[in-house]
Amino acid sequence: MYDENWAQLVSPTGRKVTREQKPDKQVYWQSKEDVKPDVSSAVYSRQQQYIDESASSAASVRRKEETESAVYDGRINAILEQEEALIASHRKEIEDTMEIVREEMKLLTEIDQPGSRIDRYVSQLSFVLSRKAAGLVNLQARLARFQQHLKEQEIFNTKSMQQF
Repeated sequence: MYDENWAQLVSPTGRKVTREQKPDKQVYWQSKEDVKPDVSSAVYSRQQQYIDESASSAASVRRKEETESAVYDGRINAILEQEEALIASHRKEIEDTMEIVREEMKLLTEIDQPGSRIDRYVSQLSFVLSRKAAGLVNLQARLARFQQHLKEQEIFNTKSMQQF
């Protein structure tokens, strides 16, 4: 039933091999982790490089978002602190102004007395009004700085929203 001529035609070297001479076939069972895609190694290498670059890029995007979030949080915290300082300054200015108004009323009461000295009244009034003006100028400067920071934050928010 075995045709030797057929074996010679099929065999590339033309030599006959008996069953005893054939090497034993070994079957290797591979796990799914060991199986690589059925593509050339260059293509597989490029795919792996792309995957690595994508992962690296995603990590970079996450770090950038975390950094931007930290910057945003820092800006918000700074604005909240400035807001509290502005409100506290306003309260203090009102208290100072009320004290100055009491001093002005006292000056008016003294000048209404017979024999009061006008030169003393003028110098004290000048001093009181200077204090009043300085307090208002300081409060206005603080308010202007706060308004500028709010505007900068608004611009920052607008730019951040445009990026998404």
